[in-house]
Amino acid sequence: TLADAGTVAFLGMRQQHAHADAACTLDVSGLVEGERAGLAVRQSEQDHAVVHVTRTPAGLMIRATHRRAGKEAVLGERVEDPTGSVQLGVRVRRYSYELVVGGEVLGTVDGRELDASSTGGFLGVWLGVFATSDGLPPSGAVRIDEFRYEPHGDAITVPIA
Repeated sequence: TLADAGTVAFLGMRQQHAHADAACTLDVSGLVEGERAGLAVRQSEQDHAVVHVTRTPAGLMIRATHRRAGKEAVLGERVEDPTGSVQLGVRVRRYSYELVVGGEVLGTVDGRELDASSTGGFLGVWLGVFATSDGLPPSGAVRIDEFRYEPHGDAITVPIA
């Protein structure tokens, strides 16, 4: 998971702008119960915020969480049942990190709680996609259709092959 110090399935880029948007489109049609995928604002294993998707018997649970000093809090959640793709995003406005699904804000994190001086980290904040089976052998699949980082309205699109 993102809380483990070992190798995780995370692909990201360092945040380099005070005002930026990051977004991804995930094909979650192959996601199975017990596995998660989403978009992360990652400072460290102990300090990060995510908006992620988990399959449940009721449909897809989309949840925004903030892990601070190793303790996780749920900021918001909703259940829906899309047939294929989900759009997740993060809107960064200086110290405000809005965790977004389909254009709707699910939760907001104060970026000062993710900065290096607050967390003891030194790498800065990374924005990116992740997937986890929470320590169990993976059996599902999630495809990243697009990851997009837009600083000050100038888009940088990372093609996914």
